[in-house]
Amino acid sequence: MENKNLNTYIQSIVFENTKRNKWNAGKAMRWLNKHKLTPLKRVDKKKTKEGNMTFRYRINEPSIFKRFITKKTDKDISFIIGFLK
Repeated sequence: MENKNLNTYIQSIVFENTKRNKWNAGKAMRWLNKHKLTPLKRVDKKKTKEGNMTFRYRINEPSIFKRFITKKTDKDISFIIGFLK
């Protein structure tokens, strides 16, 4: 079986403020700094259908990727993973 290098990278990270995990922009930035991730621009804030606030930080430009998948953790953090073109 051939082993293929998929060349995947984190494109964005989304933190969702829920009753279980109280994320805010400051706490999310501290998490990013702790994990040595630097956002390209300021936080993008949006509300979900449920009324929860989300904080999305772009780590890499989306234009370098051909497709994306999302992986969600149990701590209300979602990783948007991009596959290089």
